[in-house]
Amino acid sequence: MKVAFYTLGCKVNQYDSRALEELFRREGYETVSFKDKADVYVINTCTVTGQSAGKSRRAVRRAVGANPDAVVAVVGCYSQVAPEEIAAIPGVDIIVGTRERSVLPQLVAAARAKKAMINTVAPGDKPDEEFEELPWPEEAGRVRAFLKIQEGCRDYCSYCIVPYARGKLKSMPPARVLKYTAAIAQKGYKEMVLTGTHLGAYGKDLSPSYNLARLLDEIARNPCPERIRLSSLEPVDVTGELLAAFETLPVLCHHLHIPLQSGSDFILKKMKRPYSLKEFSSLVDSIRQIDPDMALSTDIIAGFPGEQDSHFRETCAYIEATGFSRLHVFKYSPRKGTPAAGYPGQVPGDVKEERSRYLRFLGDKLAAAYAARFVGRKLSVLVEKTLPAGGMEGLTEQYLRANLETAALKPGMIVPATIVASKGSRLFGKL
Repeated sequence: MKVAFYTLGCKVNQYDSRALEELFRREGYETVSFKDKADVYVINTCTVTGQSAGKSRRAVRRAVGANPDAVVAVVGCYSQVAPEEIAAIPGVDIIVGTRERSVLPQLVAAARAKKAMINTVAPGDKPDEEFEELPWPEEAGRVRAFLKIQEGCRDYCSYCIVPYARGKLKSMPPARVLKYTAAIAQKGYKEMVLTGTHLGAYGKDLSPSYNLARLLDEIARNPCPERIRLSSLEPVDVTGELLAAFETLPVLCHHLHIPLQSGSDFILKKMKRPYSLKEFSSLVDSIRQIDPDMALSTDIIAGFPGEQDSHFRETCAYIEATGFSRLHVFKYSPRKGTPAAGYPGQVPGDVKEERSRYLRFLGDKLAAAYAARFVGRKLSVLVEKTLPAGGMEGLTEQYLRANLETAALKPGMIVPATIVASKGSRLFGKL
């Protein structure tokens, strides 16, 4: 039997799809390209923007048209918040949201036998709901591994559909995290990226309560890869205890991704973000006291309702003054069911496009400036692959891509390299 996957959206979704692939592999399925004819199609959907929801629907219709006899399973965030829209698409056999995905192969067998649609989506959270542990998806040929340790969000920013889709906070128990961490190290991975929907809230749901800083300390004192990297963290979750870990734990990569979303206090308040620019700046100062060269990347939303030219200029000025190492830019997209979708002052599409284009330009400028500061210095580089034109490519602690002149290295080696030049955000080094 053959199964094909189509995944939309964030890195958490990408991780979930690889875990589902592993589930099907254990049941004897062969994974094929979504372009190929398959017996089962799994579409892991996204609904963070209207565009992603539309792409999800188109992918479902492609699967139905590719093989009318196949079982078509639609899972993920869009399924969770709008199952009725998925059910309205002819040919869908299974609708699963962001829960009960661990039994998807069994649901496929049931759908094939019953010849009737199966919909497991239920509104709201179960009182006793725990972290759903899917198989860790090993990735052959890679030297960096991802481990999802947290699910759910309860921040309810005014623009965001994610809390409605991902549900309440749920954390993988620390003992399970340590087991996976040791296994990842044993398999030869040199870097592990900890990820989750709201990673900084890790442990708040556990009894007794736990936190990310304590987990990192436990990881570092047990078998683990040589590098540990954190995915996105909300500003209010970057505590003094967590920052202290960057001073005491050598395994931690000096890279933080902390979403700002806007450089205007007026817009931040409308977004229901729980901090001011003054508080964000204070956090940046604390980070740079620990390491002035710490990579600090961020997310920015362009064209939030009510964003005037003056607010946009404030945002650009704040971004430039802060000197982020990288920007991830998103055009605001109204999501049904969120407060911001009904706000007055919706920004026209052409204005959002113009602002996002300038932010991307600004992001490229800042990324190039950040990379240039390392020219003439020595950095640790994790070698990932051989380049077609010669030499090797790797990743620094600061999340910068580096080309190395030598080809006499093996992927997975961590080597000191002298940076001799930079171009854009890319570094060029020699041993």
